[in-house]
Amino acid sequence: EKDTEIIQRRVSNYKFLRNKFLSLGFEERFTLHLDTIPGVFMFKTGSHILNLQELKKYYWEHGVQCSVFYGEKAFFIPVHQSLSEHDMNYFYEVMKSYLKLNMA
Repeated sequence: EKDTEIIQRRVSNYKFLRNKFLSLGFEERFTLHLDTIPGVFMFKTGSHILNLQELKKYYWEHGVQCSVFYGEKAFFIPVHQSLSEHDMNYFYEVMKSYLKLNMA
């Protein structure tokens, strides 16, 4: 039962973040399949030209542990089952503020 709840929560969190970040013009890196249990939400930069090392630094300065998916223009943020909707909205708002500062 507990494992099922964890899996459901991770999938739900993944979908929530995917919807938020796709609305900003990012692209899902891996398609979520029924048999997949996501550990992170990984996305490609899409049409955005970003310095991913600077983005990582910015997120870390805002208390979010994340990283660059090296070798591709991709980035990942947490999606674990303990995240609240508030936490995930914060990830989204941090990205919006980064884009505002760096896309002007």
